[in-house]
Formats: sequence, structure tokens, C-alpha cells
Amino acid sequence: MITLEDFKDIPSLIASIKRFLEEVFGKDFLVQELEKLKWRPKGRPEEYKYLKEVNVHRAAKWYKLLETFRERGYRFDLRFSVEVEEFMNLLLFYHSLKTLIERGIIDLGSRAVQGKLHGEPEQFDEFANELFIASNYASNGFKVSMPELSSTGSIDVYAEKGSIKVWCECKKLRRSAPYVELAIRILQWLHEKGMNLLIDVAFTQTPREKPGLIVKAIKSFIEGRRPEKVASLK
Repeated sequence: MITLEDFKDIPSLIASIKRFLEEVFGKDFLVQELEKLKWRPKGRPEEYKYLKEVNVHRAAKWYKLLETFRERGYRFDLRFSVEVEEFMNLLLFYHSLKTLIERGIIDLGSRAVQGKLHGEPEQFDEFANELFIASNYASNGFKVSMPELSSTGSIDVYAEKGSIKVWCECKKLRRSAPYVELAIRILQWLHEKGMNLLIDVAFTQTPREKPGLIVKAIKSFIEGRRPEKVASLK
């Protein structure tokens, strides 16, 4: 685990976090997952194809991010704010897992814990959220347990402090691929037009129209023209 003595400078911090990922997940697992990134859609930044997700374990993406960060001289590419966001998520994951291990709430050697850590990407994301919530309560003086993980119950996180009792069932909203495709097409068009806009698109129902029809209606609205009626658009 990372100790305070390792935080002498940014390079040593990044090296320590990288070792942490290797200790928790195993270097072979991380490298194997990174092989999947070879299938990532290619394209220029302004084409926004990087928004299309590849089914790679998040820990491997963090591992790659640390290496990219090092190669850039320990600087982020601020054109992609998602990099900064993911780095913060990595720090939060490290702090949360370390807190729970130190307090005896999580046993890193447990088969159940390892199963969650090395599970499918979506399963890991859900587990990471459980860790964030559990460590937050633990850091605020609550006695915390994770019943589902220890097979003592069906609740993700239980926290107790005096007369306060909290039962937490953790869920995570997911991005839908069709919406991502729409976002990419609209962003590409805005880039071509040189427009810098914040757009809020509200759907009254799950879109059933072809993406091109929806994008055309949104373009018409932005340009001040009367858009063709699209049932799913508000």
C-alpha cells in the first residue's frame, strides 16, 4: 500500500499508485485487459470517437492513464477533462479501499473480494461505488459492514453510529450506446460549424427514430429553423 513517505513528488506518487494497482489486481491481469484497447475506435480528437466505450476493466484504464501521464511529463491533456476525472476516481478508489482494509472491513485476500475486483467491468464499477460509500461512513465514525460481500445479508453497505442506522443498496446509472452515438454526431457537427454551445436534449421516451432524423431536428433547432416533429424529442 502507498505510504505518506512515498509522496515526495508527483513522479513518486504516480509510481506508488501504479504499484498499488499491480498489488491489488496483478500486473498480468492489467496488461491482458489493456490488449483490448487495441480495438478502440481511431480518429482525431475533434471526431469524438473516444466517447465510444471499449469493454475494458476500469483498473486497466487507470493503469494506462498513469503511464500516459508519465510519458507527457506528468501533465494532463486538458482537452480531455475525462482524464482528470478518472485520475480523481483512481485516488478516491485507493483511499476508499485502503481505509476499509485498515479498519478490517475488507479483506483483500478474500475470494469474494477478489471476485468483485476482477469481475466484469460493470460489476467492478458497482463494487467501486460500494467502496466509496462504505469508506465515507467509516471515515465519519460509523461502524461499517458489507453484508452481501460477507454472505451475512443482502444489503451492500450497513452503517451504524449511536442511534443512527443506515442500510445502503448501491446502484449505478449507465450510459446507453445509442445516446452516445447521437452525442458524437452532434458534437462533430458543432465542431465543423465552430460553435461552442451547451445543449440540453430532453427525450419524452426512448428514441425509436433513426439517429439521423433526431440529429437533423436538433440541427434545425440550433440554426433557428422549425424542426421536423420527432416523437421522442421534447
